[in-house]
Amino acid sequence: QEGIVPYWNQYRHSSEVYLLEEEGIIIGGGILFTQVTPDMMANAIQAQKYFDKAYVYLGFIWISEDKRGMGLGQFWLKKVFENNPNITFWLTIEDPQLESFYKKWGFAISEKFENQGSPEWIMLRRPQ
Repeated sequence: QEGIVPYWNQYRHSSEVYLLEEEGIIIGGGILFTQVTPDMMANAIQAQKYFDKAYVYLGFIWISEDKRGMGLGQFWLKKVFENNPNITFWLTIEDPQLESFYKKWGFAISEKFENQGSPEWIMLRRPQ
């Protein structure tokens, strides 16, 4: 929340939130963005090239710690892709171990870059 709430008014008209709820409690979710987000400001020029190609950024993806390992991240991605079948998505990963998870969903590494001295990878998923 601290990464997006202070900026939400700037992004709420160009983003879509997908949440997972259980008995009225939010247990996971993420946001689909169509413009540069607060966490991308250091690499805004690089990010903008994907938005210029009409790619949608998947950001702030999370699952509650006590619900991890239950397939909810996969369920969330499945629903996003079902609701947006003709969209090319992109995301960034900071942990190379996440690559295999996203590869299962059709993502492939597009490029590697440095973000404040730490490596990150951009992954793309084209419509199936």
